[in-house]
This record gives sequence, structure tokens and C-alpha cells, in this order.
Amino acid sequence: MPGPKTHNIAYKLLKKKLSLQTLDTLPNYDSYSIFAQGHDFLIYYNFYKIRTTRKLNEQILASEVLQEYYFSDFIYNYLKAAEKRGCLQDEEVRLFIGPGYILHHILDAYMHPYIIYCTGDHARDINKKTWYHGIMENLLDIYFMKKYENFDYTTPVREHFDFDSRKFSKNLEAILNDSLQSTYGINSGGTIFRTSVGQVKLYVRFFKDDRYALKRRFFDLVDPIFKGTSSFSYNRSESPVIDQLNLEHDIWQNPMDESITSNKSLLELFEEALTTCSQIIERLEMLIQSGNITKEAVEAIVPNIASTHGLAANQKIIIKNVKRS
Repeated sequence: MPGPKTHNIAYKLLKKKLSLQTLDTLPNYDSYSIFAQGHDFLIYYNFYKIRTTRKLNEQILASEVLQEYYFSDFIYNYLKAAEKRGCLQDEEVRLFIGPGYILHHILDAYMHPYIIYCTGDHARDINKKTWYHGIMENLLDIYFMKKYENFDYTTPVREHFDFDSRKFSKNLEAILNDSLQSTYGINSGGTIFRTSVGQVKLYVRFFKDDRYALKRRFFDLVDPIFKGTSSFSYNRSESPVIDQLNLEHDIWQNPMDESITSNKSLLELFEEALTTCSQIIERLEMLIQSGNITKEAVEAIVPNIASTHGLAANQKIIIKNVKRS
């Protein structure tokens, strides 16, 4: 990820960094914040269907592939599929790929290395007692909501994810079907995304909104069995994560490569991701308007990096460096 609210807030803040020229062509920008969930749509898809646990695991694995492989290739294939259908200029099509998918990927690429370094894990591991990565991301959601939205525990946030999947056009669905298939071999990916946009709100309502802390108590109780439920419920104090923001600017290492170090705080990484993403979108918009979309042109704009470790794509993350307490 990071969590659904962190991406939701990033989408809103990104708007302030885009030029008026670009925003003038995106009059319905605010109505499509759901697109900032990016490749996590594969995780939200039919999450509540207990009988399809195997299918859910397959969707999670597919999401990991999108995180780590062929990022710039997918952007190119998406744009060409849209061009072929004659809807490259459609606002919805541009909002999905820029402030939506690219923002999600870039934000992850900037924040994930530090989160993984701090927690020592990324995906759930049945051999561990809990899932620290998920817990930290949940607390970051709460921290960012308090920082930017004056959030309190009794306020449900499900309405922040209102979206009528009927607004997800058939053209966009077809473009994603084509580009996800040609890039990753995923069948009906656009149809899955289209269904999933209407399920994010249900996910937040079921797992995150927790006015009376009943879910929090239950999820913490069953965490040793289900490995990861302590990452649910927004009825928590964000104080444990404040010490992990690196406001003191200690040196930390990329989890895959100890030679890559930084002293940036998580808030600085968040801000840098927004700036980088705004620059990518502005350049991509210019390319779209030029009508000369080539693979080389896209690769010159979109860095082919993985969202898990922030390094070159097409390599699976292997955690080598972890913060020592």
C-alpha cells in the first residue's frame, strides 16, 4: 500500500501541485479520488467472500506483480490501448492513469523502503506472530487523517470512498483489460478493477470504521490466528507511529541495498513523492496532447521502478536490511 486513507489524502494534496492548465482539462478531478487506490484494487476485489480465499490469495499475488514488474511498460500499453480506442483524451482515462495509478505507485515507491526497513516485513507471513508493516501503515493512515483532516475515532470515513462503479466507463474497463493482459497476462483485469471500486467503501466500513473500538478488540484478539488483523480499525492512537517518522533524521538503509542510505523523514518522503508525481503527470499530459506516444517517450517520463523497494523494477524484493532496536 500505504493504506487507503493515505492514498486518498495524497490524491487531494496532489491537486495543489498540478498546473492550472492541466486542472482546467480535469474539471471532475475531485470526483475520482477512488482511483488513487491503484493496484490495490486487486486486493479489495471480493475481499468479503470467505469461500473464495484461494482466489483472494491469487489477487494479492497479482497485485504484487504489478508492484514489482513492468511499471513503465504498463503505462505505455495503457496509453496505446486508449489511443487505439480513440479515448485517450477522456478525462476519466487520464485521471485513472495519472493522479490515480501513477500516484499510487510512486507514493509507495518513496514510502515503502522506509516502512519495510522499520518493520522488517512487507507481505503477511504466516510464520510471524503479527504483521508489523500493516500495523504501521494503518497507524500512518490515522496520523495523516489527524494531520490533514482533523480526524477523530468516532468519525466514520467510509464516505470518503463513495463511488458509483457505473461511472467507471466501459472504455476504461476495456483499456485496462487490454493493457493488463498485454503487460502481465491478467485476464479481465479491467472488469476486476471496475467491480473493486465499489467495494473499497465496504472494505473501510467493515475493517476500519470502528466508533466503539469493538472491532479493534476483536481483531487484536484473533491476530495470532489470522496474522494481520491488528492492522485493522482506525480506533487507535497514532502515538506509536510518531516515533517511527524519523523526524530526527537518522540514517536508514534501503531494505534491499545497504549502500543506498537516506536520512529523510517519512513526511519528507511523502512530500517528495507528491512533487515527483506532479512532474510526471505534467510531462505525461504534454505527451498525450502531442499525440506522439512512443515507448521511448514514456520511458523518458515514467521511472521504471518497483513500488515495494523504490529500485529498478523487474526484481522481487528480498529484505536484507532492517532497523535494529
